[in-house]
Amino acid sequence: MKLVVSVIIACLCASSVKAQLVRRHATLTNEEGVLTLTDSVRVSASNFKNGSYTAIVHAWVHRDFINGLELRDPLVDAFKKQGWERRNFGEYESWGYLNRSSNPGLPDFQALFIFRGSMPYCLVNKGDDFEYEKLKGSEQRTHGMYYFFQRPNDRFLEEIDNIVFDYLPL
Repeated sequence: MKLVVSVIIACLCASSVKAQLVRRHATLTNEEGVLTLTDSVRVSASNFKNGSYTAIVHAWVHRDFINGLELRDPLVDAFKKQGWERRNFGEYESWGYLNRSSNPGLPDFQALFIFRGSMPYCLVNKGDDFEYEKLKGSEQRTHGMYYFFQRPNDRFLEEIDNIVFDYLPL
């Protein structure tokens, strides 16, 4: 499951690279396990070194395999492993994937995952589109695309905007 969560998080941070298709089969491995892909799966491959590539896979997992599954610890582990940074905002917690390549001293964010307690509230993303069946809405705003896991109201949007502003370089 951690491998699938890592693949999904990698998809959120994907940069625009030409997609390629797996022919016959491919096996992706990391320290957590093995993922085997069959013919015609879309991947983005880059950084060819020593006979291997860095690959990003768009993975769709059927809701029957997710509902009721406790993701809090594996998701936090995946965030930490992928270099996401945690910040506390009172009753909110935010995990930010920062884009350090353009300005290492004052990085902008690529994606923010905002929680209230253990409940996901909002994903703010500047990368690829995010699709999830149970989203309560989405909205293009000044600093990225907002994906809502809870129905937004004016107070909620103001609180989320304040968190997003905290990540913007001055």
